[in-house]
Amino acid sequence: MPSLPNAPLIETIFELRWGQPIESAEQPASFAFSEDDSEVFMGEFRRGARGKGFTTVERPNPPGLSFPHLVTHRFRRAPDTWPCYQIGLGLFTANQVNDGYDWSEFKSVILDGLALLDQGHPSGLMGLPPFWVELRYRDGFPLASTETPADFIANKLTMSVQPPSEFLAYQTIEQATLAPTRVSFEIDMTAPPATIIVDLMKAQIQNKPGFVMDTIVRSAPPRCPQLEVGALSTWLDAAHGLQKHAFETLIAPEFAASFQRRVREGN
Repeated sequence: MPSLPNAPLIETIFELRWGQPIESAEQPASFAFSEDDSEVFMGEFRRGARGKGFTTVERPNPPGLSFPHLVTHRFRRAPDTWPCYQIGLGLFTANQVNDGYDWSEFKSVILDGLALLDQGHPSGLMGLPPFWVELRYRDGFPLASTETPADFIANKLTMSVQPPSEFLAYQTIEQATLAPTRVSFEIDMTAPPATIIVDLMKAQIQNKPGFVMDTIVRSAPPRCPQLEVGALSTWLDAAHGLQKHAFETLIAPEFAASFQRRVREGN
């Protein structure tokens, strides 16, 4: 199903992070990786990606800069096209923007990329120590010309942020200037075993003031799915269903109708 011009999606991202955490009271959090991670995996993944048509390779960070979970290589079928794969030390992502987004197609891209990871990493998927698995949607909402941040949250979302009336009653407070800048919460889920994180923040959208909303379904040990393509496929379906539910219940119905499509149903 093709995206429509009014769809609010900016990008959707599947991310798998792995690495063995090193516990230390004296140093910041760090991870242990095998030589396979730093010396073999990236070259093998690149070879496999080329075989699948992802022949355009980008280096978004300077060569030689390699930190845990930092993107070092990006793969596209052609310059400036989507979807893309990204890898780094202990990191794999699949990314898709609004233009060309379709859930079933994107899920296939994710699973194909996981198969490349399984084949390209000497440890295979099952041998990786998971840090987290997540599915993230980022939506963008520019404000209307006369709309304030408070108006947007009050009228277009089903969430709210409002200080108590006792606070607003203080004689020097100008209530009309109330400008919410961030609304964030997280809650645990049983299916999939995960945490859903919703983070709404002020941002520039298409050079206009507005809000970006990240909705993240994340599973971390001990609630990670088995790192096997079939188990991850099942996890993706459950995570996508939760994403769809979040969007349909956090966006006011009248505003959702303005996107001119059933929100994330079948895509």
